[in-house]
Amino acid sequence: MKQYLDYLISSNIYPQDVKENNILLRKRDLDVKFIDLDDDETRYEQKEYIEKFPHVLRTPLTQFDDMCKRLTRRCS
Repeated sequence: MKQYLDYLISSNIYPQDVKENNILLRKRDLDVKFIDLDDDETRYEQKEYIEKFPHVLRTPLTQFDDMCKRLTRRCS
């Protein structure tokens, strides 16, 4: 999941609602898809904008970390 999120970010796509409900995982081959990227919470920004406003980058990364913590608690 993190690799795919990194791919999106490297493509200047910054999802602002990273959570379990927006990720599909195919068990057979562990293929990951982020869904719901067509809403107003997904941002497409140039690198220069992100340099000025780094919170746009921090948001999906923080949300991803928070989601991982929630999932880890559920599994323990």
